[in-house]
Amino acid sequence: MRGMNTMLDDKTGTRNIAINVQQRRIEKGMSRSELARRSGCNPVFISTLEGGEVQPGAVRLKRVADALDTSTDALMAQPSARLLEKAC
Repeated sequence: MRGMNTMLDDKTGTRNIAINVQQRRIEKGMSRSELARRSGCNPVFISTLEGGEVQPGAVRLKRVADALDTSTDALMAQPSARLLEKAC
């Protein structure tokens, strides 16, 4: 059972990151291509990250956070209820 809880936590964490990265990028008026360039990540990675299809490693998450002028904690935080509703 413990493994199942970890899987659910990973899925929730991936979704939180996806929603927060996209929201922060939009707030900054940045395109996905621009975020990719500033973070040194592949544009396809940014797209899959925002789509909740991939959970980034610590190094990539830090690079994305730095490019968005925020912290990794902020990107991993529970999004507001408004953002969660919008993402569904």
